[in-house]
Amino acid sequence: MSQITAKTDHLPQFYQASTAEELGSIDLPEINIVSWQRPHLDPLKNRLSLVDWPAMLSISGSFLKSKPKDSFENLESELNHALGFLRDDEKSLLIQDVMENASLFYHSFSSGVDTFKYELAVINGVMCPRFHMDYYKMRLIVTYVGDGTE
Repeated sequence: MSQITAKTDHLPQFYQASTAEELGSIDLPEINIVSWQRPHLDPLKNRLSLVDWPAMLSISGSFLKSKPKDSFENLESELNHALGFLRDDEKSLLIQDVMENASLFYHSFSSGVDTFKYELAVINGVMCPRFHMDYYKMRLIVTYVGDGTE
């Protein structure tokens, strides 16, 4: 495991993960932010940065713990429909990554909850105030284009 890179009484406790398995460190009482850089996504991110994204793209819904198959099928169907403006190879790679992240979150971090929400959106403004005011217990944020979660 990597080292904890910041530890103070006033700042969030930060952990830099190097693998998906290390994302589980979020369950440690002294950690409340985990970051995972995924260099293998750089080629996809570079391609997606050239896309003319629609300003109003937004996909959201809920996963039901009691109906995981239906939940994953609904997410994949929504992605296929909403991302029709992408080239087939870009769409396929993006959907694959979103589905892998959804599966990781669902299987690793959804214990003790019946549902969790997902959202894929084009964000052109500052989201930090919203993220600090909604009181979700845990969130997984992925940036595909830009510096959003840097």
